[in-house]
Amino acid sequence: MKKVKDKWGEFDKKLLSEEEVKDLKKKFNNSTEYCKKAGYTNEEHQKKQKQNSDKVASIRGGIINSMVDFEHFLCIFLSSYFCEHWKDTEFYEHILAQDFFTAHQKIKLFRRIGYYKQEKYKGKYKGLSGIMSKLNELRNLVAHGTPFHFTKPELGFPYSGKAIHFDDALAKKFRTAFEQVYFSLYLLNEDLQEEKFKKEYEDG
Repeated sequence: MKKVKDKWGEFDKKLLSEEEVKDLKKKFNNSTEYCKKAGYTNEEHQKKQKQNSDKVASIRGGIINSMVDFEHFLCIFLSSYFCEHWKDTEFYEHILAQDFFTAHQKIKLFRRIGYYKQEKYKGKYKGLSGIMSKLNELRNLVAHGTPFHFTKPELGFPYSGKAIHFDDALAKKFRTAFEQVYFSLYLLNEDLQEEKFKKEYEDG
């Protein structure tokens, strides 16, 4: 397997001195203390903000991590569908894994292929690509949303007026839909692999 080119050296680049960073941290802390003294906030309010922040981060992280796994599995299916066994890794690395091929485009391609719509499945996977799109839409929303000062466990989108409330119900709803999609992909991939091996055997 090829090593991924190191793109992270820029993290070591110093834009600000340690003293500047230290001064800015102090400035932020002083601002917080000023707001407390002025009555704009208090310890209880800040504790609630911390709880909301942690809750959003936990659910947000779970959704994003799961969707990374989903996209990887979708890439495996698409690579296998379009390529022979000795070429599927190249197709994955040089086409599907590139920045220009978004998750939305991969789902669209999956829908157009229509493998899951075959008569033999008798409608079992009807609506699968639609659920994929909804999950991806949610992933994009939670990845790019802005916190409402964490007065509530919500992320908002100022220009659209939308907001997502992060609670156990959202996490459970996402997990249920994610498992339906992920395991459906697993079963479809199993069928695809079986078909490919059978064809290779018949072709000698």
